[in-house]
Amino acid sequence: MEIVKSAEAFKKINDSYKFSYLQLIVRKDGRLGPKVKSAWTVLDSPHDYYVKTPDLWAYTSPNLGQQITREVEACELLKTHPRPNIAVYGGCRSTNGRVSGIYFQRYTSTLQEKVNPQYLSKSDFLSSGRPFVDDATKACLDGILAMSRPVRNSRFSSEDDELLLQLKGEGLSWDEISDRFPGRSKGTLQVHYSTKLKPRSETSKNTKKHRRSGLSEGDMKRNVFTRNN
Repeated sequence: MEIVKSAEAFKKINDSYKFSYLQLIVRKDGRLGPKVKSAWTVLDSPHDYYVKTPDLWAYTSPNLGQQITREVEACELLKTHPRPNIAVYGGCRSTNGRVSGIYFQRYTSTLQEKVNPQYLSKSDFLSSGRPFVDDATKACLDGILAMSRPVRNSRFSSEDDELLLQLKGEGLSWDEISDRFPGRSKGTLQVHYSTKLKPRSETSKNTKKHRRSGLSEGDMKRNVFTRNN
């Protein structure tokens, strides 16, 4: 058994805080975090990388393993399709064959240190004319804003639907199809196709089939009613 995280809790008694208890998160038999998949990048020599680990309260979630898995898979996707203004993913940290952290390239300074090196208060910073917010920093901030727009605009356009149906009809694999949709995961495409496009496609095929056989729309509805009864 290994102590992973610890934190002291205090209780307010008579207008003063006093120690209440110590909370511990322990690892038993190394079973903490999802198993490392063969397709994931494992960074053996992190050097100047920053390691992201779950905070104390995250360990109380029964879905922590799934959350880490989703984040690692998203990072692996971004590694093959790099985008500007997103932290550079180096790989995951493996402990006993399980993910215990995610490595990101360390920045030379934080955003606050870059734009507010004097650590002014909010009101003082706004009234200072923000002389340290140079054009390069503004460009970076504009880039972050631009990157957030495709995330918010997650709807599929009619052109996206037509392309997805076309590629599926050509027999392409989901990996090949996902390469044609930058910024969308293979899972997102599969769910959209199965729930939105596939039923519509099958309905369209059945309609064409009945039309070729000479059945009208009313005949089709009566046939469906007869089969269901």
